[in-house]
Amino acid sequence: MKLKKTTFQDIPNLSKLCKEAYSHYFGEHWTSNGLDLYLENQFSHLRLKNDLTQTNLAYYFIMTEDTPTGFLKVQFNVANDWFAESSCELEKIYILPRYKNQGLGAFAIQHLKQKAQALQQEILFLHVLDTNQGAIKFYEKLGFQSHGQHRLTVPHFKDELRGMNRLYIKL
Repeated sequence: MKLKKTTFQDIPNLSKLCKEAYSHYFGEHWTSNGLDLYLENQFSHLRLKNDLTQTNLAYYFIMTEDTPTGFLKVQFNVANDWFAESSCELEKIYILPRYKNQGLGAFAIQHLKQKAQALQQEILFLHVLDTNQGAIKFYEKLGFQSHGQHRLTVPHFKDELRGMNRLYIKL
C-alpha cells in the first residue's frame, strides 16, 4: 500500500474513481438530479485540473500494488475560525467498495498525518455526516475527537441527512 500524489495525467482515472466511489456511498442521499450536478461540480476534468493547480490542495490515490483502490483530497494551511493552530482538512476519502475492510483507510490517514506534520500542520480535521456512524467510529478509533456540528448547505441533498460532525486530531 502507498499514497501516490496525483498529477494532471491522472485526471481521467481520478475523475472516474471519484465518481464511482462517491456514487456508491452517497448516491441515495440526493434528490432530483442533485447527484449528477454534484459529481460534475466536484469531479469533472475541469474541476480536478483547477484543483491540481492549487498549491495548498492535493489528491492522492490510495494504491494497492499498482492499482488505485481509493483516493483522498486534502487542503493544507486552511484558514478557519475553529483552530488557532495551523491546520489541514481531509476533505474527501473514499475506498472503492471492493477494497473496503482491508486497512486502506487507516493506512491512508496515517500517511496523510505524516505528510501534514512534515508541512508543519498541527491539526488535521474533517467533516462527516452525522448519520455515517461507521465512519465516525472509524475516525474515533484513529484518535479523532468531536469539535462541533453544523448542517450541509449544498442544494438537492436530502434534508434529513444534512447533519455534519467536525472531527479533529492533533498531529
